[in-house]
Amino acid sequence: MFGIIISVIVLITMGYLILKNYKPQVVLAAAGIFLMMCGVWLGFGGVLDPAKSSGYLIVDIYNEILRMLSNRIAGLGLSIMAVGGYARYMERIGASRAMVSLLSRPLKLIRSPYIILSATYVIGQIMAQFITSASGLGMLLMVTLFPTLVSLGVSRLSAVAVIATTMSIEWGILETNSIFAAQVAGMKIATYFFHYQLPVASCVIISVAISHFFVQCAFDKKDKNINHEQAEQKALDNVPPLYYAILPVMPLILMLGSLFLAHVGLMQSELHLVVVMLLSLTVTMFVEFFRKHNLRETMDDVQAFF
Repeated sequence: MFGIIISVIVLITMGYLILKNYKPQVVLAAAGIFLMMCGVWLGFGGVLDPAKSSGYLIVDIYNEILRMLSNRIAGLGLSIMAVGGYARYMERIGASRAMVSLLSRPLKLIRSPYIILSATYVIGQIMAQFITSASGLGMLLMVTLFPTLVSLGVSRLSAVAVIATTMSIEWGILETNSIFAAQVAGMKIATYFFHYQLPVASCVIISVAISHFFVQCAFDKKDKNINHEQAEQKALDNVPPLYYAILPVMPLILMLGSLFLAHVGLMQSELHLVVVMLLSLTVTMFVEFFRKHNLRETMDDVQAFF
C-alpha cells in the first residue's frame, strides 16, 4: 500500500511539473530514479541481479539505465532514426511536395465546401502516413488547400481547424510511437499496423471527418459576421515531377509486399523496418541520379538522411 501511495504522489508531481513546462525528459528521468530507489528501500528487491550488483545502489541504478539505453538505441532508436532520416530526405528532394500536389488535385474539383472540408481531413490523414512532420504537413496544406477551402466559402477558422487536426492521430508504420508500441507488444510493425491500428484508426478518421462536416458548418452559420475573404492561391515551389509522389509511399509498399510474400511462403518473414527504409533510400538515390544526372548533387542530398 505504501508503494502505491508513493507512486501516486510521484505521478501527480510529474504531471504538475510537466504542465508547468519543466523539461519532461529530466522530470521522467528523475522520477524513474527515485522510484527505483524507493523499490529497493521498500524491499522489492535489488535493481540488478546479486551476481551483477556493484554493491552500491546508485551505481546499480545507473548501470541499469545504461543497459536500457543500449538496448533501445540498438533497436528502437535505430528504427526511429531511419524513419526520421528518410522523412528529411523526402523533404529535401521535394517528394513530399509532389505527393501533396498530386493528392490535393481531386479535392479542387469538388464544389461543395463542407464535403471538401471533410475530404481534406481524410486526405490529410493519408498524407500524414508519409509526411511525419506535423509542422511540415501543416505548412504544405496551408499553401495548397487552405486557399481552396476559403474561396469556396468555408471560414478561415474552419479551414485551419481541419488542417490542424490532420496530425491528431499518431498511426502508421513510420510513426515513432507506433514503432515503440509494436516493440512493447512484441510484434513486427507491419503486423501491429494492419491488424490493430488500421481498423481502429479507419473508424476514428471517418467519424472525425463526418463531425467536421456538421460542426464546422454549424459554427460558420452561427458566426453571422464572418468575413469570407479570398485567400491568395499559391503554388508549391520547386515541385519535382509527379512520379516523385510514389517515393514517400515506397516504405509502405515494400512493407506490404514483404508481408504478402511471407504470408504465401515466398519469404521467411517480413522485412525489418530499417531494411525497408534503406531499400527505399537506395531506390530514391537512383531515381534522383537518373533525373538530375549529377552524382555530386545526388550524394549531397542523401546527407539529409544522416
